[in-house]
Amino acid sequence: MLKELISQKLYYGFPIFLLAYPDDRHGYNVTTCSSSYSLRNMLVFGLGKGTNAAKQLMNHGVGSANVVAPKYHELVEYAGDHHGQDKLGGGRVPYDILDDSHVPILKQASVVLVFHVEHYEVVGGYVNFTATIDKRFAQENLLEDPNQIGHELDTLHYFGIDHDLVKRAIEAE
Repeated sequence: MLKELISQKLYYGFPIFLLAYPDDRHGYNVTTCSSSYSLRNMLVFGLGKGTNAAKQLMNHGVGSANVVAPKYHELVEYAGDHHGQDKLGGGRVPYDILDDSHVPILKQASVVLVFHVEHYEVVGGYVNFTATIDKRFAQENLLEDPNQIGHELDTLHYFGIDHDLVKRAIEAE
């Protein structure tokens, strides 16, 4: 029997990615994001309105969604827990800059979606971004048999309610 679940948030398995972007104060930066979906060349994601990442993306309009494997969970924690700080400086997070778009991409990512923001809308305390995917990158081992990428890609997901969240991989069958 179903009962009402009283909570402000319910995460039922959303993929976590690292959002990398140009930053006015730090040159380039990164944060975690788990609120997203994509359809063909469209990427939609949401961020807290007052976050540095939201402000920089509204200003610069470009970035990259970097999907990392569960073995990089410490990197995900670091990117998500140091709000407003320079997380790409100092070499802790290896990255490259794309020459044509000046967007950072993370070297440890399994898959990267490079995008430009088409539209954003502030709703309550959040900003919803709608972006066009300009380029896609994947690690070579994932491209050996492109039909297998869905079986080989290993990702982290958020599960839980309110502030009792866990990050975990979905086990392959």
